[in-house]
Amino acid sequence: MRFHLEKKSGEMMKKVDRALDAFWGILYTVFIDLLPSVLSLVAVLIYAFYVSWQMALVSLIMLPFSIIFFILGSYATATEQQKSIKCFDEALGRAYDAMANIMVVKSFAKEAQENKTFMAKLLEYIRFERRTSMKWGGISVAQTVIRTLNRIIVFTGGVYFIYQGTISVGVLIMFISFLGTVYGPIYSLGDNMRALQRNFLRLEEARKILEEKNRVMDKKKAKNLLVTAGKIEFRNIEFTYKEIGIIRDVTITVKPGEVVALVGHSGAGKSTITALINRFYDLKGGEILIDGQNIADVKQKSLRSQIGLVMQDNSMFNDTIYNNIAYARPDASAEEVESAARKANIHDFISSLPDGYQTKVGERGLKLSGGEKQRVAIARVILKNPPILILDEATSALDSQNEQIIQAALEKLMKGRSSIVIAHRLSTVRKADKIIVLDKGKVVQEGTHGELVGMPGVYKDLVDLQVGGLLAA
Repeated sequence: MRFHLEKKSGEMMKKVDRALDAFWGILYTVFIDLLPSVLSLVAVLIYAFYVSWQMALVSLIMLPFSIIFFILGSYATATEQQKSIKCFDEALGRAYDAMANIMVVKSFAKEAQENKTFMAKLLEYIRFERRTSMKWGGISVAQTVIRTLNRIIVFTGGVYFIYQGTISVGVLIMFISFLGTVYGPIYSLGDNMRALQRNFLRLEEARKILEEKNRVMDKKKAKNLLVTAGKIEFRNIEFTYKEIGIIRDVTITVKPGEVVALVGHSGAGKSTITALINRFYDLKGGEILIDGQNIADVKQKSLRSQIGLVMQDNSMFNDTIYNNIAYARPDASAEEVESAARKANIHDFISSLPDGYQTKVGERGLKLSGGEKQRVAIARVILKNPPILILDEATSALDSQNEQIIQAALEKLMKGRSSIVIAHRLSTVRKADKIIVLDKGKVVQEGTHGELVGMPGVYKDLVDLQVGGLLAA
């Protein structure tokens, strides 16, 4: 999760996608362009040494200089090439961001600004490409000079050997003709070196992504999590990560079947705790237990398969509504998917659409309203039917009428299940078996709504600030 928070998804996907083209580009260059030339070179050299080893050696005098120029040229252009690729990737990454957040771009009328940002990166890319091209142009000029000098040397050497009676005029003509075959692969390498260099750099970028190690790993002897009752224990947990939040010596117990609400100001650590119980991140200290099993000792897949999570912002796959709900259980029957949708109060809306459950929701669910996406996400968790529930602002995007209906469905769903609820709506919080009040990553109050509302402190302050049933964020 840290990796994905720090990277741009569009940029990463493009790097991996380009690596495939780079791989085939390298194969084509090596086996179609270079290998036949190299084989021809070997054959010609064997014959050249057979005809006249003296002239063969003269013909190869400038070969080391050609190779040195290419090596130095590759080294000199590598940095520029890396910067060029980086600029191009940043330009594409920005374009992907703009497309993924097109509603924000349009609503703020920032099309011109996005174009300007994209073009600025693109122009920077062109500048680096121009520098690289100029350097390779210089190398090409140097190679032309070497080629000309080589012809002069071969001709001069040939005249000398003719004068000595070592070779005939015909042999000299043959060697001058052979120069193209001898140096052809070197010049061909120069023509293809830039493409090879670029392709190897792209492969290296993809390799770094694909070989990135997961910071959260299953232990070698990790076992599957076995949930029998659903007791959850946070024992003196510590966690610090600037993009996620801070947790300081938090101890919380969720009894089997109990509904525990987490409340507090934004940044208090509520959502961080839900991320930690899913083990999206490893703790700095303390431990989290489910039915006595440390979640650090069990397989992540088995852990997350036992937890149902409805987040505040539920993105959808660019697929049908049916597949988005059935994502929880791909083997579920159509009747089970429809039943889950009914319990989430979304079935009637889906049925009213021209394509019903086969309606495409668009990129990140943009064709659905916030409340509709929320109810599809709730239906997905209902279909999953997990023993542990985490509801992170699960009803925040619903109007009062729909909230009551969904809340009733959630209460049925939570019955008999251990549930952790994050909510700012008083109607959701007050019915919890226990309320945990967090402030700056620490537990500052604990109790029921009736107990806490009469005490001075963070919870009472939040309740006093409520507007229309909402607890202030």
